[in-house]
Amino acid sequence: MSGNVMTTPHSTKMPKRPHEILTLICSAVALFVVAVSILVFAAYQTRSQYEQRAAFTVENIVNLLAQNISSEFTKSDVLLQAVVQEMEGRLARGSVDRDEINDTIAHLAALNPELLAVRVVDTQGVVRFGVDQSGQRISASSAVNVSDRDYFQQARQQTKAELIYTPPFIGRVVAKPVIQLVRRISGPDGAFAGVAYLAFDIHTLSTLIQNVNLGPHGMSVLRMKDHTVVARFSPSSPEYELIGKQAVSAQFKEIVARQPDFGSYWGVTPSDHVLRLFAYRRINNYPGYISAGIARDDITFDWWGDVLTLALLLPIFLVAVAIGARTIRVIRRRLEREYVGNALLAAIVDSSNDAIIGEDLDGVITSWNTAAEEMFGYGPKEAIGRKLADLIVPESGRGEEAEILARLGRGEKIPNIDSQRQRKDGALLEVSLTASPLRDAEGKIIGGSKTVRDITRQKQAESQILELNASLERQVAERTADFVAARDDATRKAERLATMNRELQRLAMVSAHHFQEPLRPIVSYAQLIAARNAGRDPDLDRDLNFIRSGGLHLKALLRDFQSYVDALTRVPAIDEVPLAEIVAAAMTRVTKKHGRNAATLEIGDFPVLRGDRVMLTEVFSQLFTNSVVHFGGQLPTRIRVSVAASGEEWLVSVDDDGPGFGGGTDRRLFQVFENAHGRDPDSTGFGLPFSRVVVEAHGGRIWVDRPGQAGASIRFTLPRDPEAFL
Repeated sequence: MSGNVMTTPHSTKMPKRPHEILTLICSAVALFVVAVSILVFAAYQTRSQYEQRAAFTVENIVNLLAQNISSEFTKSDVLLQAVVQEMEGRLARGSVDRDEINDTIAHLAALNPELLAVRVVDTQGVVRFGVDQSGQRISASSAVNVSDRDYFQQARQQTKAELIYTPPFIGRVVAKPVIQLVRRISGPDGAFAGVAYLAFDIHTLSTLIQNVNLGPHGMSVLRMKDHTVVARFSPSSPEYELIGKQAVSAQFKEIVARQPDFGSYWGVTPSDHVLRLFAYRRINNYPGYISAGIARDDITFDWWGDVLTLALLLPIFLVAVAIGARTIRVIRRRLEREYVGNALLAAIVDSSNDAIIGEDLDGVITSWNTAAEEMFGYGPKEAIGRKLADLIVPESGRGEEAEILARLGRGEKIPNIDSQRQRKDGALLEVSLTASPLRDAEGKIIGGSKTVRDITRQKQAESQILELNASLERQVAERTADFVAARDDATRKAERLATMNRELQRLAMVSAHHFQEPLRPIVSYAQLIAARNAGRDPDLDRDLNFIRSGGLHLKALLRDFQSYVDALTRVPAIDEVPLAEIVAAAMTRVTKKHGRNAATLEIGDFPVLRGDRVMLTEVFSQLFTNSVVHFGGQLPTRIRVSVAASGEEWLVSVDDDGPGFGGGTDRRLFQVFENAHGRDPDSTGFGLPFSRVVVEAHGGRIWVDRPGQAGASIRFTLPRDPEAFL
């Protein structure tokens, strides 16, 4: 057996030489360095792309928010101008009717239900008209005053009517944080006649700017030109935390100073110290900016996943360079195809209430949101890929559409344009549209984004307002003509009545004068015959005395008739009259005629009145004469005069202890001839009627306090300021 065994030499692996080991190590290190370099380079490139796409996304979001806010304020300003025109028209016509104005404001406010309130303020700052979001109207007793508000003072000082935007504040009527749009109301002569304003709830504006997808840590802020925060959305802070404050970084102020219209930058928010990529834009028709930011952590969240994937592929790169390189290229191409902003922008566009349409520079539709489908009746499959001009633009608007495309190609932003667009069923819509150019990641213009809002109802409301104004103007013209005719007829009747009154007054005065002429010889001859008779014939003396007494009574009657007629037509000569003086003068006249013991006078402290001295003296003389004549006793009549203040009047009381007025009613006592007394020739029945005429001419009242009882009690009032009555 041993002879058959074949043997082979023993073989072993020769160890590598040191330089080969070194070469292998260097190759591995080089491969590792190359792989790591590729990994770092790929990570850097993808991160740059993510940031570029995020910048593109946030810029488009800011453009969209600026368009929506501008459209909202423009629509509200149209409503506000309609309220101002309505008020100025009514002031010019002099037809300021509360219910009609509130109805008109309520009708206009219903066109924009997002508004918190629409108000009208008078020249003193008092809120006079308006409605709130619930339909509650301002009452006539409203005491809300806004004259201390800056916008009220600004509107008062304006030389021409301009729209005023207020910073945020707590509304006095609605008791909520609001901003207001204010316009001046001018009178027919151009003078300040008040303001009209409408109030936005800050919460409504916050909802508007947060209705976008900026990621878990995104932020959007609406600021005024002075950087006052109007509305703010941030998941990390309360809604109203910084409202009304100038919470702004120095970096933002510096960038806005250099680029006031539009810009973007990286910055740390002072309130939460989060680094974000911000974009901002100045808003048309509003003195302020809208800014939005996406947090760096949100931008790099998906990027970190890609980096981790690349890191896990590093061993594969070390094992197989070719397979690793190919894998890196595939991943890189996949990352380049991804567009982080597409999902964000698509969510914004699809949730908008306005139609948002994307098109390329040839006018071919590239995007079509849900609102566009509802507005025009075409689904996305029907619209995308077709030319916009052929789909929804009527023949009359083709030239306008071509001009818009040309301006978008030049990079211009198109502000609000009122136009017409056509539905699938052929119906024409009144629309307001805005357009902005769209750029790719390299900044090249690739098309345009159009926002279309249906304003058909608004246009119909404006047409109804114009028709209503025309109808009101016709009614005013007709009523004015009727009024002028009635006024002319009343003027003619008044002139005729005045002429008749003058003739009657003249007739009365002349008649009274001429009636006295035959009395003088009758009385004189009766006295002469009585003197010649000298008591020889008592019957003759009695008859002559009767003739003389009747003549004297008739003479007194004619005299008082003249005084009564004069009082009816005389305008009191108002002057300061010490009451004590005219009371004393009246008593002197009475005692001089009826004897010093005919009456005693009790008086107190009298004020100084305002009235006609002569007429008031005659009133007291008539009242004192009534007391003396009606008393008829042996003892002197006791007369008491007192005065008391009663509101805006003086209450004068004249009382005596005589027999009173019997059973006569208060109304009859002050009528002519109803109180004539036969015991004295001077009792003509004109005393109380004369007193009534004089007191009423001064703006007062006169009455008997206790008719039918013992003792006469006359009360009358005199205004403290009779000129106001006259």
